[in-house]
Amino acid sequence: MSKSTHIPNRNIRLCQRKSERERKRWKLASSRNRILKQTRGKGRASGKEKKRKDKTISYKETIFFPKRFKFIGNFEDINSLITDIIEKANQNKDKNGKKSFIFDMKEVEELDTASINVLLTLTNYLTILGYDVYGNTPSDQEAKDILRASGFFSHVATSFSVPSCPDTIFTISGDNKTDEDAIGREIRKIHKSLTGTEDSYLPLYTTLGEIAANSVEHANRNNAEKNWFMSVHNEEEKALIMMADIGEGILNTLNLLFKQETANKLWREKPHEVLKSTFAGKYQSSTRDPNRNTGLPDMVPRVKSNYIENIIVVANNAVYDFSDKLSRTLNTPFPGTFYLLEVTKKNIEVWQNRLK
Repeated sequence: MSKSTHIPNRNIRLCQRKSERERKRWKLASSRNRILKQTRGKGRASGKEKKRKDKTISYKETIFFPKRFKFIGNFEDINSLITDIIEKANQNKDKNGKKSFIFDMKEVEELDTASINVLLTLTNYLTILGYDVYGNTPSDQEAKDILRASGFFSHVATSFSVPSCPDTIFTISGDNKTDEDAIGREIRKIHKSLTGTEDSYLPLYTTLGEIAANSVEHANRNNAEKNWFMSVHNEEEKALIMMADIGEGILNTLNLLFKQETANKLWREKPHEVLKSTFAGKYQSSTRDPNRNTGLPDMVPRVKSNYIENIIVVANNAVYDFSDKLSRTLNTPFPGTFYLLEVTKKNIEVWQNRLK
């Protein structure tokens, strides 16, 4: 292997997670294969031979990460990288045998918690498609320290010793279920980090529940490829909650079958204006159910009431920042939907004192 593509021994192998549904399907397939083997005549390949064949390498791709691997404020560069990986994955996902990606992060010098969430979401999606994902750590010490402090290595299998995940980091992933219990547990941890007491926080719970539900409902038409990944970074004065999925994205799931004047208005708006209008309750989801997406407009008054400090949404070729600082249309779309929510101790206090 040439020097440019060499991956050091301190590799990380990103953990594969399979849903209960997939495990049941595998058991069913195994039982069916045993029955088929008993009825096959001579001349057919044995199970052992087929197993050996399945271990052959059918696809292997090395992805070189850029020096600046920051998502917030650098959306298009990261979108281009992620889209390229997903396109390659979809083109080769039906190949038999071992398929893998190698994430070469040696050159990374800048990264943020949002990009780490996107990386974990991408890895989760790739493993659902049947890929093994490997990678290395940045050579830059500061970037490496950020990656370690993020808790990233607590969610991958490593061939080297890493510190345990700090109490300030939490992550959960899901597939075709919202997993409201898991979301509730993480919110109680957020509450404790900000206030010192473990408790629920309804504005955040309902918001994250709606985000997860919309991901389950709209992100992928193929149930087997449904995915979402949530990560939390608790700082001294605030909590950053990130949730992302790889899939259709909000704009691609909008129902365009409106009255003609509404459809014309939609096409006249810039994508980030359409996204903003969606959260204002103007547009319907692809299910044509008027009760769907009702939670998206509810997010706006929660921010205006100061129950949530801010929300940034990246969907397809649009960014909607509820504070309007980063709202814009993108030339390179994000292949799904990404949310960043910021919650502070003051937000919780405002909520608790709302009836006084």
